[in-house]
Amino acid sequence: MKRNLVGKIFGIALVFVMVGSMLGGLPVLPGEAEVCAADVFQISGTIRDNEGNVLSGINVTATDVTTNMSVGSTISDANGYYSIEVPPGTYDLTFTPISPGLQPVVLSNIVVTEASVIDVVLSSPSITFSGKVVDRDGNPVPDIYVGIYDFGSHGLPIVEVKTDNGGFFSLDVLPGSYTLRMRGRSSNPNVPNRVFELYLYYTEPLSLTQNTFMNFTLRNVYLTGKVVDKGGDPVSAVEFSVFGDPDLGAPWSSSYGSFSSTATSDGNGEFRLPLFPGTFRLTATPPAGSGLGEISLEGLEISEDKSLFIILLGTGPDVTPPIVVSTSPEDGATHAPIDTALTATFSEAINSSTINTSTFTLEGNTVSGAVTYDPATFTATFTPDANLEYNHTYTAALSTAITDLAGNPLVAPYSWSFTTQSGAGPKTWYVDDDKLDYPAADFTKIQEAVNNATAGDTIIVYPGTYTENIDVNKDHLTIQSENRADSTIVQAGGAR
Repeated sequence: MKRNLVGKIFGIALVFVMVGSMLGGLPVLPGEAEVCAADVFQISGTIRDNEGNVLSGINVTATDVTTNMSVGSTISDANGYYSIEVPPGTYDLTFTPISPGLQPVVLSNIVVTEASVIDVVLSSPSITFSGKVVDRDGNPVPDIYVGIYDFGSHGLPIVEVKTDNGGFFSLDVLPGSYTLRMRGRSSNPNVPNRVFELYLYYTEPLSLTQNTFMNFTLRNVYLTGKVVDKGGDPVSAVEFSVFGDPDLGAPWSSSYGSFSSTATSDGNGEFRLPLFPGTFRLTATPPAGSGLGEISLEGLEISEDKSLFIILLGTGPDVTPPIVVSTSPEDGATHAPIDTALTATFSEAINSSTINTSTFTLEGNTVSGAVTYDPATFTATFTPDANLEYNHTYTAALSTAITDLAGNPLVAPYSWSFTTQSGAGPKTWYVDDDKLDYPAADFTKIQEAVNNATAGDTIIVYPGTYTENIDVNKDHLTIQSENRADSTIVQAGGAR
C-alpha cells in the first residue's frame, strides 16, 4: 500500500511522494514480523519538470539524518527514473540538477521501513524582465508587443506582452539568453500624428539572470510636410506611406530588413510621419474621386527631421509647366551672407538633367559654382565656388531649358536679385607702383584696387607713375593721392 509522505522542500518545487509503508513509529500489527536491521529497502521514482517532461541526469543522494552521512546516490536515467537502496531509517533525499534553470529540492526526515516510491517535480524559478519604451522626445510608446524568443529564433515567442499607455511592460521568464523583439502599430493620443509600425529585434543576446529593468529609446526622426493641388489648395485625406531600409542604430535591426510607416494629411494638407534614419520610398495616394494622381518618390534619404512640399497633379496628361514657388535668398533680400548658397524650389518634380550651371546661373555666369538638385524637395541649389562680395547686388537666373518630368519647360526665364551683407566697415586700400614708398601696399595697379574695393572704400595711391586705363564702376568709391597730385601720374594705357 502506498501513502503520501510530506517532506521539507527547499526552493520552488512541487513534490509528490508515494511510499510503500506507513510513517515510522506505528505499532506492529499482530502476526507481522518486525523489520530486521540487516534488511535494505529500495527508494525509487520518476523525476519530472513542472511541464511533465522527464528529467535525466538529476543527482539523487540519501543522507542518514542521525549520522549526517551519505548512504547512497544515483543519477536519473533517460526516462527520469532513479533507484537507491538504503537500510531502514530516517533520511534526507536531495535532488540536484546539473543544468541551470532548475531549483534543487531536499526532502527531509523521510522514514523508510520498506520499499518506497517517491516521484518528484522540479520547478524552474522565474525572473521578471520589465522596462519602458519611449520615442526620441521621451513620449511613451504604447500598444507595442515586447516579446522574448529563443536566441536566434524566428518562430513564436516564449512570452509576449503589450506596452501600456505609459510605455511600460513586464513579463516573467526563466533565466537564460534570449532574442528581444518589438512589433506592432503604436499611436499615442497625446502625440498628434505619430504612428509607429515596428518590427525590430535586438541583435545581441539578451542575457537574463536576475530581475531586470531596461529603458528603450527609439531613435526616430519625423518626415513632415504639406500637400496641395496645382492651384495651391490643401488636399486632405491623402494617405502617405513610407517603406525602406532603416538604420536603427546598434544593437537594433529590422525583423524583415525593412520599415514602414503611414499617415494621413489633415484639413490643412499637413502630415507627419515617424521614421528611422534610412533610405525610403514615399507614396502619396489621394482620396478616391479627387481627380488627383498618386505620386511616388524613390531614394528619399532621411538622416534627420525633414519637411516636404508636395503638389498633386491631375490624372490626365501633364501639360502644366513647373513654376518657381520659393527662392533663397528671397527676391529683394538684403544683408545676405557672403557664403550663402542659392536655392530655387519648384512646384513639381524636375528633370534633374536640365538643372546645371548653364540653366541656373548667378550674374550671367560670371560667378562660378556647382549646381545640385534634391528630388525629394524639388529644390535646386547653386553653391558658389568662393564667397560673394560684400554689399553687392547679385542676380540669379533660371532658364526655360529647365523642364518637369513630362518635358514641360518653365514658361519664361525666372530671375531674382539680392544684396549681400555689408563688410566690417569701409576699407582703405593702398597702391604703390613699385612698393618702394610703401612696401606693405595692397596692389601695384590702381585698377586692381578698384576691382577689389566695395562701395564706401578708399583707395590711397602713393607717388609714382601708373600706366593703365582705370574703369571705376562702383558707387561711393574714394581715390586719392597719398602726397601731392603732381607726384602721382596716371598715363593712358593705350586704345581700349
